[in-house]
Amino acid sequence: MVVLHHLKDSRAQRILWLLEELGIPYEIKNYSRLPDGRSPPELRTENPSPLGKSPTITDTHVIDSKEETITLVESGAICEYLITKYDTKGKFVVSQRLSQAWIDNAFYTHFAEEFARAVVLAYVLKRQGATDEEGAHKVEDVFTMPVMKKYTEMIEQHLAKTGSNWFAGQSDPTSADFMMIVPLENLILRYPNLAGPSIREYVKRAQARTSYRQGVEKVGGYSLILKDA
Repeated sequence: MVVLHHLKDSRAQRILWLLEELGIPYEIKNYSRLPDGRSPPELRTENPSPLGKSPTITDTHVIDSKEETITLVESGAICEYLITKYDTKGKFVVSQRLSQAWIDNAFYTHFAEEFARAVVLAYVLKRQGATDEEGAHKVEDVFTMPVMKKYTEMIEQHLAKTGSNWFAGQSDPTSADFMMIVPLENLILRYPNLAGPSIREYVKRAQARTSYRQGVEKVGGYSLILKDA
């Protein structure tokens, strides 16, 4: 059985959503953040991965005719593994390889972590990179906003093209959606002025899914839920 090591209000939320979409039995090992927002020491001492990160999953899997317990970290690797093993009907994949939908899915699946880094870096620099308001504006103007605007404009145009549907334009989400949802939620929270109507509609669509809400309930809530979702 899959066991998800889940840190509160983290990128592990994307794996929780995927597990609920797959409809497979799984267990959750929850870790609450410290009052200052940092991860607790238990995430490192009780985590089966030497990296001590969230998300981490363990699962029983047959390798070379022998059942073993495997450990996986990194959201992209976890998504690929879970979809490959448990999406037996191909609901969350693009069946036509090398089609435009397949290319879009591949790109946004891997772009998600670059986008997440950009959002986090912009926020950190804004808070810590300058001690005065004038300096903070300089950091944003020179280092972070040009990149953020370029990225969000690209995403907004893509989602507008798909009618605010899923990134691959399919009837169901794919790995690109499971990977992109958390950085887009963070974008709306940290930089709402950069989140266009298609981005907002997309996040509302994802958060309104029964599977998404069931996952949130299982971990006692999630701070990035939109108020009007």
